[in-house]
Amino acid sequence: MGKFHFGPIRALAWVTATAFACAGASAAVLTVGPPSETAGCAYPTIQAAIDAAAASPGLDIIRIARGTYPAQHLLINDNGDLAIEGGFVSCQTLVHADYSTLDGYNSPQPGPVIEERSHGNLTLSDLHIQNADATRTGATTGVGGGVAALGRGLLTIRRSVFSGNRAVL
Repeated sequence: MGKFHFGPIRALAWVTATAFACAGASAAVLTVGPPSETAGCAYPTIQAAIDAAAASPGLDIIRIARGTYPAQHLLINDNGDLAIEGGFVSCQTLVHADYSTLDGYNSPQPGPVIEERSHGNLTLSDLHIQNADATRTGATTGVGGGVAALGRGLLTIRRSVFSGNRAVL
Protein backbone atom coordinates (compact mmCIF):
# COMPACT_ATOMS: atom_id res chain seq x y z
CA MET A 1 0.00 0.00 0.00
CA GLY A 2 1.45 3.39 -0.98
CA LYS A 3 1.81 6.40 1.21
CA PHE A 4 0.26 9.74 0.45
CA HIS A 5 2.21 12.88 1.14
CA PHE A 6 0.80 16.31 0.62
CA GLY A 7 2.43 19.60 1.45
CA PRO A 8 0.53 21.57 4.11
CA ILE A 9 -1.28 23.79 1.59
CA ARG A 10 -2.19 20.96 -0.77
CA ALA A 11 -3.40 18.82 2.14
CA LEU A 12 -5.59 21.65 3.43
CA ALA A 13 -7.01 22.24 -0.05
CA TRP A 14 -7.70 18.52 -0.49
CA VAL A 15 -9.42 18.19 2.91
CA THR A 16 -11.47 21.34 2.31
CA ALA A 17 -12.52 20.26 -1.18
CA THR A 18 -13.43 16.79 0.08
CA ALA A 19 -15.46 18.20 2.98
CA PHE A 20 -17.41 20.53 0.70
CA ALA A 21 -17.99 17.78 -1.85
CA CYS A 22 -19.32 15.43 0.83
CA ALA A 23 -21.44 18.09 2.53
CA GLY A 24 -22.77 19.40 -0.76
CA ALA A 25 -23.76 15.97 -2.03
CA SER A 26 -26.64 15.48 0.39
CA ALA A 27 -26.86 18.64 2.49
CA ALA A 28 -29.66 21.14 2.13
CA VAL A 29 -28.52 24.68 2.93
CA LEU A 30 -31.25 26.93 4.34
CA THR A 31 -30.75 30.66 4.95
CA VAL A 32 -32.40 32.95 7.51
CA GLY A 33 -32.06 36.69 8.02
CA PRO A 34 -32.93 38.92 10.99
CA PRO A 35 -36.45 40.42 11.06
CA SER A 36 -35.17 43.71 9.62
CA GLU A 37 -33.23 42.13 6.71
CA THR A 38 -34.87 39.13 5.06
CA ALA A 39 -34.04 40.01 1.42
CA GLY A 40 -32.58 37.00 -0.36
CA CYS A 41 -33.23 34.69 2.59
CA ALA A 42 -35.00 31.39 2.02
CA TYR A 43 -36.84 31.51 5.38
CA PRO A 44 -38.22 34.42 7.44
CA THR A 45 -37.63 32.71 10.81
CA ILE A 46 -35.18 30.23 12.27
CA GLN A 47 -38.04 27.94 13.34
CA ALA A 48 -39.37 27.85 9.76
CA ALA A 49 -35.91 26.75 8.56
CA ILE A 50 -35.72 24.11 11.32
CA ASP A 51 -39.14 22.75 10.32
CA ALA A 52 -38.09 22.61 6.64
CA ALA A 53 -34.88 20.80 7.62
CA ALA A 54 -36.89 18.19 9.54
CA ALA A 55 -38.80 17.41 6.34
CA SER A 56 -35.55 16.93 4.38
CA PRO A 57 -33.58 13.69 4.83
CA GLY A 58 -29.86 13.74 5.58
CA LEU A 59 -27.65 16.55 6.79
CA ASP A 60 -29.16 20.04 6.71
CA ILE A 61 -27.30 23.29 7.31
CA ILE A 62 -29.07 26.43 8.50
CA ARG A 63 -27.02 29.57 7.90
CA ILE A 64 -28.15 32.59 9.89
CA ALA A 65 -27.23 36.13 8.94
CA ARG A 66 -25.72 38.15 11.77
CA GLY A 67 -28.05 40.25 13.85
CA THR A 68 -30.32 39.76 16.84
CA TYR A 69 -33.28 37.41 16.73
CA PRO A 70 -35.61 38.35 19.62
CA ALA A 71 -38.06 36.18 21.61
CA GLN A 72 -36.61 32.85 20.49
CA HIS A 73 -37.71 29.41 21.65
CA LEU A 74 -36.66 26.95 18.96
CA LEU A 75 -37.85 23.35 18.97
CA ILE A 76 -35.72 20.86 17.04
CA ASN A 77 -37.29 17.49 16.37
CA ASP A 78 -35.28 16.29 13.39
CA ASN A 79 -34.03 12.72 13.07
CA GLY A 80 -31.38 13.76 10.54
CA ASP A 81 -28.21 15.66 11.35
CA LEU A 82 -28.55 19.42 11.63
CA ALA A 83 -25.97 22.23 11.74
CA ILE A 84 -27.00 25.76 12.72
CA GLU A 85 -24.32 28.30 11.82
CA GLY A 86 -24.54 31.99 12.66
CA GLY A 87 -22.62 35.15 11.90
CA PHE A 88 -22.97 35.46 8.13
CA VAL A 89 -22.90 38.96 6.60
CA SER A 90 -26.24 38.35 4.84
CA CYS A 91 -28.21 35.61 3.12
CA GLN A 92 -26.89 36.75 -0.24
CA THR A 93 -23.28 37.13 0.89
CA LEU A 94 -22.44 33.99 2.82
CA VAL A 95 -19.22 35.40 4.22
CA HIS A 96 -18.71 34.66 7.88
CA ALA A 97 -18.24 37.79 10.01
CA ASP A 98 -19.10 37.17 13.67
CA TYR A 99 -22.09 35.88 15.69
CA SER A 100 -25.85 35.74 15.35
CA THR A 101 -27.63 36.48 18.64
CA LEU A 102 -30.57 34.29 19.64
CA ASP A 103 -32.36 36.06 22.48
CA GLY A 104 -34.88 34.23 24.67
CA TYR A 105 -36.12 37.36 26.45
CA ASN A 106 -39.93 37.76 26.13
CA SER A 107 -40.30 34.47 24.27
CA PRO A 108 -43.98 33.46 24.21
CA GLN A 109 -42.83 29.95 25.19
CA PRO A 110 -40.65 30.07 28.30
CA GLY A 111 -37.67 27.76 28.49
CA PRO A 112 -34.36 27.37 26.70
CA VAL A 113 -33.63 29.22 23.47
CA ILE A 114 -32.97 25.87 21.76
CA GLU A 115 -34.83 22.74 22.84
CA GLU A 116 -33.49 19.72 20.97
CA ARG A 117 -35.56 16.51 21.10
CA SER A 118 -34.23 14.68 18.04
CA HIS A 119 -32.32 11.52 17.31
CA GLY A 120 -29.88 13.18 14.91
CA ASN A 121 -26.69 15.05 15.73
CA LEU A 122 -26.88 18.81 16.29
CA THR A 123 -23.99 21.23 15.73
CA LEU A 124 -24.25 24.87 16.82
CA SER A 125 -21.62 27.35 15.61
CA ASP A 126 -20.99 31.07 15.93
CA LEU A 127 -24.07 31.83 18.02
CA HIS A 128 -24.64 34.06 21.02
CA ILE A 129 -27.44 32.47 23.03
CA GLN A 130 -28.80 34.74 25.73
CA ASN A 131 -31.62 35.48 28.18
CA ALA A 132 -33.32 32.08 28.20
CA ASP A 133 -35.24 31.29 31.38
CA ALA A 134 -36.11 27.64 31.95
CA THR A 135 -37.27 28.54 35.48
CA ARG A 136 -40.30 30.57 34.30
CA THR A 137 -43.79 29.20 34.87
CA GLY A 138 -44.92 27.22 31.83
CA ALA A 139 -41.42 26.26 30.70
CA THR A 140 -41.42 22.97 28.77
CA THR A 141 -38.34 21.89 30.70
CA GLY A 142 -36.52 23.27 33.74
CA VAL A 143 -33.15 22.25 32.36
CA GLY A 144 -30.94 23.70 29.70
CA GLY A 145 -30.87 27.42 30.28
CA GLY A 146 -29.73 28.40 26.77
CA VAL A 147 -29.82 24.92 25.18
CA ALA A 148 -31.63 21.79 26.37
CA ALA A 149 -30.33 18.71 24.51
CA LEU A 150 -32.94 16.09 25.38
CA GLY A 151 -32.62 13.87 22.30
CA ARG A 152 -30.38 10.90 21.57
CA GLY A 153 -27.96 12.53 19.13
CA LEU A 154 -24.69 14.26 19.87
CA LEU A 155 -24.59 17.99 20.59
CA THR A 156 -21.50 19.89 19.41
CA ILE A 157 -21.04 23.59 20.17
CA ARG A 158 -18.32 25.63 18.46
CA ARG A 159 -17.28 29.27 18.84
CA SER A 160 -20.46 30.22 20.69
CA VAL A 161 -21.23 32.43 23.69
CA PHE A 162 -23.85 31.90 26.39
CA SER A 163 -24.96 34.71 28.71
CA GLY A 164 -27.83 35.53 31.04
CA ASN A 165 -29.48 32.09 30.83
CA ARG A 166 -31.26 30.43 33.79
CA ALA A 167 -32.11 26.80 34.52
CA VAL A 168 -33.23 24.75 37.50
CA LEU A 169 -30.38 22.24 37.26
